[in-house]
Amino acid sequence: MVIILYIDEKMKKIEKMREILASISEGVSVHELKKKFGDLLKSVKPWEIPIIEQELIRSGISVDEIARLCDLHVELFREFVSNKLNVDSYPDGHPLRVLVEENDSILKDVELLGLYLSGFLNAKTENDRKKYFEAMKKLVLELMDIKKHFVKEQMLLFPYLERLGITAVPTVLWMKQDEVYFTLREVKRLIDDYSEDKLEKLKIIINDFIRVASDMVFRENNIFYPTMAVILSDAEWYAVKIQEEKIGYYKVEPKKYKPSVEPVFPYKFRVDDPEIINRLPNEVRALIEHTGMDIDTYEVVREDDIKLDYGYLNAEEIDAIFKALPVEITFVGADGRTRYFSNREEMVFVRTPSIIGRKVEFCHPPRSIELVKNMVKSFLNGRRDPYVFWAKSRNKTILVQYIPVIRDKELIGIMEVAMDVTKIKDVIESGRIPYFKSMSLSRLREIVSKNLSEMKAVRVK
Repeated sequence: MVIILYIDEKMKKIEKMREILASISEGVSVHELKKKFGDLLKSVKPWEIPIIEQELIRSGISVDEIARLCDLHVELFREFVSNKLNVDSYPDGHPLRVLVEENDSILKDVELLGLYLSGFLNAKTENDRKKYFEAMKKLVLELMDIKKHFVKEQMLLFPYLERLGITAVPTVLWMKQDEVYFTLREVKRLIDDYSEDKLEKLKIIINDFIRVASDMVFRENNIFYPTMAVILSDAEWYAVKIQEEKIGYYKVEPKKYKPSVEPVFPYKFRVDDPEIINRLPNEVRALIEHTGMDIDTYEVVREDDIKLDYGYLNAEEIDAIFKALPVEITFVGADGRTRYFSNREEMVFVRTPSIIGRKVEFCHPPRSIELVKNMVKSFLNGRRDPYVFWAKSRNKTILVQYIPVIRDKELIGIMEVAMDVTKIKDVIESGRIPYFKSMSLSRLREIVSKNLSEMKAVRVK
C-alpha cells in the first residue's frame, strides 16, 4: 500500500509539472508560474525533468516546440535545481567529473569572450583594438573544440537514456547543442571575414553565443548530469571512459579511471534485466515502470553472429557489405595465397573464383611478378605505408592501393583496393564541388533562428 501511494503521488506530481510546462507554450509567463507553483517547483528533482519532458512528447507536444521553449523550461527550474550534483564525490578522471571540468573551462572562455568583445568595442587606440580582436579570434578558434564535449554526450551518454525510453531529452539537448555550435560557427565566420560594416552583427551574434552557451552549461550541470548520475553505475561510466579519449576533450587532461567492474555498453544496458533494474534508485525505477515509456529491449547479438572488434555481423552481412563498398577488394594472406575478393557488379579488374588459393604473383602478368614479390617482402620486413598506383583502363582513371593488414602488430595479409575515381577526378578538376547539404541541418537553422528571435521577445528579464 505504501509503495502504491508513493508511486501515485509521484505520478500526480509529474502530471502537474507537465501541465505547468505545457502552459508555457500557451504564453503563460515563467514569473507567474514561479509565484503560483513555487512550493511544487521546489520539490522537483533534476532527474525528474527529463521524465516530465518525455511526458510532454507523449501528450502530443512536438520536439521542435520543446526545443523552442527549452530555455524557458530551464529558467523555470533554475533556482530550484542549482548545484544539486556533488561532483567532488566522484574520483579524478571519472567521466562525469571530466564533463563538469570541461564545462568549467567552457564557461570561463565564454565569459572571457565577452570581456574581449567589450575591450574591442571600448579600446582607446587602434593598437589596443587590434590586440582585443586577435584575442577574440584566437579564443573563438579554441572554442570550436566545444564540439568534442557535445559529441561525447551525443555518442556515449544519450544511448543509455534511449534504452530507457527517454528520447525527448537527447533529441532536444542535441538540437540545443547544435544551436550553440552553429552560433559559434557564425561568430567565427564573421571574425574571419571581418569588416567595419559587420560590427553590429558581430556584437549581436557573440552575445547570442554567450547566452546559449551559458544556458547549455547550466542545463548540463544541473539537469542532465544529475540525471545520468542516478541512472548509470560504475560499469556504464567505465564504458564511457574507455571510449571518450577517441573523441577528445575541451581543455582538460583527465587522469585514469578504471573501476573494478566490466564495462556495460548501451546495447547491454537492459532495463528488463533484474540486475540493472534493481540497482536503479527506487524513484527512477517507479517512474520508468509506471509512465509507460517505450523501453528499448533490442538484442544486438544473434545466434549466427560473428563478434568483431566493434559490433556483430553474420557472414551474409559481411559479404554484402564488401560488395556494397565503392571499392573492389582482394585479400591475400600472409602466406601469399589469395583468400578473398569482393565480387561487385561492376569490377575494375577481372576476378574469378579460380584465383582463390592461387599465389598472388601468378595473378599478375610476368612483367609485374618481381614488383609484387618485392612489395610482399617489404611488408613482411615491416613496411606499413601502402603502395599507391594510378592506372588508365577504358578511359577510366583507376586508383590502386596495396595495404598491409595488421592484427596485434603482426602482418596477417595484404589487401589490394581498386577504385574507379574518374567521376571524382572530373568533379575536382571542374572546380564545381557539390557540397552535401543536410535538410535536417537546414531545418535546425530555421528552428534556431526562430528560437533566438522569440526568446528575445518572451525571455524573463
